[in-house]
Amino acid sequence: MKKIGQAQRFQSIHVRLLELGRKIDTLRADVNNIKNKLGMTESPSDVAMQVANIIDVVEKEYELAPDSVYSRTRKREICEARQLSMFLTSHATILKGSAVAYRFGYTSIAHARKNISNLIETNKTFRESFIDICHKLNLTDELITKMTDYDNNRKSKS
Repeated sequence: MKKIGQAQRFQSIHVRLLELGRKIDTLRADVNNIKNKLGMTESPSDVAMQVANIIDVVEKEYELAPDSVYSRTRKREICEARQLSMFLTSHATILKGSAVAYRFGYTSIAHARKNISNLIETNKTFRESFIDICHKLNLTDELITKMTDYDNNRKSKS
């Protein structure tokens, strides 16, 4: 009986530590947003916090478990959340496409850009959700427009 109780306490403490870590990441991301608004340069840790914030907001919107976007599953909701995270990271940070792909364990983000651009263009519900996520990330309307226009313009040139 004592071992079961100790295991449950350990698990409870572990869960609380993970929650605190995520809250710290969110606070760091808020600090980074303020720095960006003030025009301060981004350090690698700032970029890492931005990526963590993007992933956190997308996972909460899709009601997924933490870090599920890093899994290799092909379930539609997880794939969509992963692709959206990659899309937003490529546009909202200073990371290049290859660096974004590497962070998510892929070789390219072209497929993610194509799918998300298509969903933004054709699915009204997804577009509203996308804009809501962008606002939760404190992205400007200019950047939101640039993201959708950039990828739609790129599709028409192909």
